[in-house]
Amino acid sequence: MSGKPRSNAIPWTAFLLGAGASIAANVAHAAERNADGTDIGAMLFAAWAPVALLLVAEMMVRGQRPRGLLTVVEWVGAFLVALAAAVVSYGHMRGLLLQYGESELVAVLLPLSVDGLVVVASVALAAGRRNKAEQRNEERTERTEQRTEERTEQRTEQRTEEWTERKEQQTEERKTEERKAEERKAEERTERKEQRTERKVRVPVVEVESSATIPVTVTPPHSAERRSAVEWAAEQLRSGATLTGAEIGARYGRTDRWGRNVLRDARQQLAAAVPA
Repeated sequence: MSGKPRSNAIPWTAFLLGAGASIAANVAHAAERNADGTDIGAMLFAAWAPVALLLVAEMMVRGQRPRGLLTVVEWVGAFLVALAAAVVSYGHMRGLLLQYGESELVAVLLPLSVDGLVVVASVALAAGRRNKAEQRNEERTERTEQRTEERTEQRTEQRTEEWTERKEQQTEERKTEERKAEERKAEERTERKEQRTERKVRVPVVEVESSATIPVTVTPPHSAERRSAVEWAAEQLRSGATLTGAEIGARYGRTDRWGRNVLRDARQQLAAAVPA
């Protein structure tokens, strides 16, 4: 039987009524047998068996549940106490009913109703105890499974977040690389455009008193930034500074090749300015 355990109110009520009836019958029969007066000892011993059964039932229902061999010892002891209480109570109730003038059949059957009620109530209380123990085990199992599921969900969520962050980081890195590649391509296109602009054009020039055609190199004008960079580099070279193409390119946000071209033009400009 599983599920929520039922209340023990009715089994306890039945058990207490049966035990009370047994105690009352035992004490009354002990008092009736003592014609000379009330024997306290006989009355106490007559009431002992039902009281012992009541205490055993209380311990089995509310006490700690033993395990292993101790469970066998507990049930054997409970059976012996219940057997003694049934025999003693049956004898006292039967004798008391006969003294009250009841028939033999009534004297035999009526004590069985009291003992049967006590037995059924005891079984119900024991079953209730077992159901409570099973319910506690089920609750512990459910709590354990719930904690396991929560930990699994937390690990899954954490892994999902880590995977999402890793994917976002990879996406950002890929976008950064693509942006850098686009910038490099743009710089290369600019350099190629400047190189095409800087290509030397050979035009024929005829000197006086000579019919030979001499190739003359004409360099197209550069951009304002290029001219400014050439003038700055020429000024630095005149002052004795040592420049590299990388330094010039970094100063103007261009490539090393662009800086080398500027440095070359600056040297050519200084060479042209030196008188022959």
